[in-house]
Amino acid sequence: MHSQYDEEKIIIDRFGPDHKGSYLDIGAGGPIDQSNTYACYQRGWRGLAVEPQANMVAEFRRVRPRAPWLDNRLYARKGCMECWARYLCGGGCRMDSLLHLAEIHQPCPWECEFKRLLCRVALWIDRELKHWEAAQ
Repeated sequence: MHSQYDEEKIIIDRFGPDHKGSYLDIGAGGPIDQSNTYACYQRGWRGLAVEPQANMVAEFRRVRPRAPWLDNRLYARKGCMECWARYLCGGGCRMDSLLHLAEIHQPCPWECEFKRLLCRVALWIDRELKHWEAAQ
């Protein structure tokens, strides 16, 4: 098995070794190592790999020619480069975009605002803790 915690074994056990399903691998990482979907791909499943690391493109295309790789780097997302929290939001925003907008290159505005709020709250807590620690 290839995944970090045998996730693909759970999937194959659930659906059976001969099942040919489909997958959406968000934050796919490499096409083989620590992949949650490579064993499924080997069994004929079809799917889409979404990975923001551009250095993975050639490897995905070589190892998984049937599975399209979706370019979802931060620089390809509309509006992200202008956002002050662009390096803090993480990969979950891609799934939010698919769920709410059915489009992976367009950030979901209310999810982005929520994540910016979470960042502001975390920064405020950090500042308050530093003030509290300095007063002790």
